[in-house]
Amino acid sequence: MVTKGMRVGKYELGRTLGEGNSAKVKLATDTVSGQSFAVKIIDKSSIKRLNVSFQ
Repeated sequence: MVTKGMRVGKYELGRTLGEGNSAKVKLATDTVSGQSFAVKIIDKSSIKRLNVSFQ
């Protein structure tokens, strides 16, 4: 679960921009530069169902 205000490295996650069956898109801000980005967060169980492996 991802909560608002959570930090991942130098990025702070903000509000949810969109949501689907297997992923969420959140607004993220680079805490160093202040630049904003959209970050897609994919549900791990969805990847497992597709039998996709990341190394």
